[in-house]
Amino acid sequence: MTTYIPLKRFDNEEFVILGNAAETKHSVAVAAAQEGARVVLGLRRGERMPEVSEGDGVSIVTIETSEPGIERLLDKSLERLENLSVLVHCLSAPVVTGRSLAAISRREWDQVMSIYLREPFLSSQRAIQEFLATGEGGHVIFVLSAPSDTSTSPVGYAVVRSALYAFIRSIAKEYGRRGIFCNAIAICSDVDSQHIPGSSESCDAVVETVLFLASKEASFVNGEMIPVTHSATRNT
Repeated sequence: MTTYIPLKRFDNEEFVILGNAAETKHSVAVAAAQEGARVVLGLRRGERMPEVSEGDGVSIVTIETSEPGIERLLDKSLERLENLSVLVHCLSAPVVTGRSLAAISRREWDQVMSIYLREPFLSSQRAIQEFLATGEGGHVIFVLSAPSDTSTSPVGYAVVRSALYAFIRSIAKEYGRRGIFCNAIAICSDVDSQHIPGSSESCDAVVETVLFLASKEASFVNGEMIPVTHSATRNT
């Protein structure tokens, strides 16, 4: 009797997964490992993910939130890997407490820009340097959630989403010919048939879209921001 072994999507391809959206990056890490990838999952200092174990094929690296922390994360990750293939940067909903632009403090605004624009720049820059060094290309994927609390100003999310879209487009244009792909996923919900910002809670649709974008199946997708409806997979 012939035994068939199911093919996995990633044959020891190497992933680095980081960001401040804990549930999303945890779900992506486990799913990628189950599909045959070698995964390094970056955790912020004090962050806890007890569900993750070495049995899942996931290595855990603890980092700080400052710029050196991002760089140290990648240094430690690359020490564990031989040839980085995919960087996934998961971003939770950017929230500012002021209800209007005039009420947002400069300190709060600077913090949003640091987490949601500066850190993605640093992580993707380092990943692209690695891709260019190996000459084999690779994938950079961002996952962005939107705030569900309509009492907060939407300006932070609007600026981050627009800037991130322009950023991935520029990367795709500059490095696409070198086999480097950069895409993003924007999580939203379909409340009353309207696209309203959703939560940062991970869902199967988001995870599957990340895995698709990281695979050879998505070789025709570059520089795109793909909306994924959150409520379609929410538990009822």
